Amino acid sequence: MKIKKSFQEKWSHHTVIVGKIPYYRNEYLTFNLKKNEWERVRLIWGIGDKKGKGPTVAPKGPLDDIGEYTSQELEKMFKQIYK
Repeated sequence: MKIKKSFQEKWSHHTVIVGKIPYYRNEYLTFNLKKNEWERVRLIWGIGDKKGKGPTVAPKGPLDDIGEYTSQELEKMFKQIYK
């Protein structure tokens, strides 16, 4: 038997309250065996309506009825408080 490919994945979720509105942060990571460290594959921010209900859409996207923050602004605020 020959192993052709091997990898590890993990997913991290945070619910973040900004101005009484819940935002959802999903981060997908893959373990790089050559570097021996976790690398981010994808980062997705989402928001529902003012009560946090779905459907979840991209912040400041075409279906976001709140439209206060972009995903980049949310990530910057998140990194400041979550070190």
